[in-house]
Amino acid sequence: MEIGCYAHNLKDNNMSKSMIKVIEDNEKKDEIKIEFGNSKKLKSHLQSAMNTATSLVNYIPKITSELIVCINDYQKKQSDKITLKDNRERFDTFKSLREFSYDLVNYDRSDKNNINKAFEMVVERSIRNSLMSVNSFGSIQVIDNEVVAVSKIVKPIIKVENPNKKLKVKFVNQPNEDKTLIPVNTTNMDKMWKSFSGTDTKKPSTDKSDIKTSASKFYNDLHKVYDLAKNKNYNKFWSVMSEDTLETILNIGVLISDNKIRDAYTYCESNQQADGNIKKAS
Repeated sequence: MEIGCYAHNLKDNNMSKSMIKVIEDNEKKDEIKIEFGNSKKLKSHLQSAMNTATSLVNYIPKITSELIVCINDYQKKQSDKITLKDNRERFDTFKSLREFSYDLVNYDRSDKNNINKAFEMVVERSIRNSLMSVNSFGSIQVIDNEVVAVSKIVKPIIKVENPNKKLKVKFVNQPNEDKTLIPVNTTNMDKMWKSFSGTDTKKPSTDKSDIKTSASKFYNDLHKVYDLAKNKNYNKFWSVMSEDTLETILNIGVLISDNKIRDAYTYCESNQQADGNIKKAS
């Protein structure tokens, strides 16, 4: 009998500990949960996107706009302004916004049969856009139901017609300095988010660098230096140059001055055989 009572008490103690742990965990969750104001428009757009099979991207600007309103309303209620970038010590903003959006339309992804990947991607991109917007990244915003941002942030590098007719390339890469607002498609939304959040997980290439991979970048860098010298922008020119750099550039100049590289390229171009090999010079 005593053993039975002891076992029963032990079981009660274990249950009590389990209940206490659940309560403590819930309290911790409540501490980090963000409360956003309700939005009828946001709910309507989310509901439509969830029940639509086509043209879901058309809902991204609508959902983005309403999320920006929700975030700004939340910000006004805070005495201590937050950047709304993920901060694990305080809360995870992205997850909170996603939970808020899903709850508005009772979207439950715990049921695997209920998962709507297309809808989730629309919500995810809209949240990213709204977070970038309230943090003034790239002036991303919604105008006339279209997501737009500053051109040079959307496309940091652009291709322009090659001004040097001696080079056998039609276009060359050039840094984009255009500050006008341009439309942002989903691909560029993703690129902007990676740049903003530092989540670009692409691993650096382990391949050895060769002339094919480095020539274009070197030419662009050299062209910048040349333009600085040509325009007598001496302060900026001096800030990017060094004695070693100058020596390397001058050595390259000597290497290409006798046209051996161009002559070899011309020969290969004219003497490529059917098997891809180059005919040996006589």
